[in-house]
Amino acid sequence: MKPVADGENTATVAPPSDPAATSPRLVLSAEPLVAPGFDGRSAAVLLSWLVGLGLLLMAAVGHWRYSSIGFELDTVVDGVIRQDLYRVRWPGNGSVWVGTGWFHLPLDTKPVEAFDVGAAFFIPPPPGPVPQSDWNRWGFWRVWRASPSELPLLSRSGESWWGVPGWLPGVSLLLLTSWFSRRPALTSAARRSP
Repeated sequence: MKPVADGENTATVAPPSDPAATSPRLVLSAEPLVAPGFDGRSAAVLLSWLVGLGLLLMAAVGHWRYSSIGFELDTVVDGVIRQDLYRVRWPGNGSVWVGTGWFHLPLDTKPVEAFDVGAAFFIPPPPGPVPQSDWNRWGFWRVWRASPSELPLLSRSGESWWGVPGWLPGVSLLLLTSWFSRRPALTSAARRSP
């Protein structure tokens, strides 16, 4: 084996008579996989901009279309399926809601799925709650409903939602991203100092 110097990198090259020299080898390179100057911080800023613009697009479409994304958890309780839904919803009224809903189904209705991803995009909105105040008309909502516990288990259901104007999360994320991207990056020495 003889060392070979190439600029700053040094590698060891095996002579051709060595059987390891003819077998496939993993070659490590010091060259970056992305463009120079594109680091983890740049990737985070780019991702934040894309998510923020996506949220603004959903806010615009959310004035006349219903969209929802989230997951469901099924559990068997007293011989029935309790289904818990966790969602981010654009209910078709210009706001975005985050929350949960739960209801019970007969055991033979569907297979029990411990975890299931659910989504619906750009469908006509179902009837929703009627605005009760100026806050609701501006897009701020707090919805909480639950059926009485005296009802039979299969008749019990409920939901809990918090809503804000659809444009607020997108604009907030874009403003924070803009502020964050203009701040100077901390060097490793600055991170360690008190």
